[in-house]
Amino acid sequence: KRLLEGPIDVKLAAPLLRRAAQHLDLMRGLPHFASHDTAHPLRLNMNRDYFPAGTAHWPVWPREAWPAFGVFLEEHAHIFREDLERLLTADPSGELFRLVAPQKGDRL
Repeated sequence: KRLLEGPIDVKLAAPLLRRAAQHLDLMRGLPHFASHDTAHPLRLNMNRDYFPAGTAHWPVWPREAWPAFGVFLEEHAHIFREDLERLLTADPSGELFRLVAPQKGDRL
């Protein structure tokens, strides 16, 4: 986090990155991580422990790996944003939402 808050301090970053690389090398040698994709630190997470083998679960998905619904949401985000802005403008205090929210429940 410190490295992202301002200009990159190469002298400060180098030992941290070296330590992270050493840690990753150590992890690669452990039996538990033998089946994990350790090619890149972003691919390391605990999803493989919980999801079926053969599924791609990364903390940050490359856009080409998105399901069709993810692409749809991104392409139409401006519409969702406009609708949200209209709702917030119509009820800036949130009072209408507070009145309606308890009525919805599981009955819809």
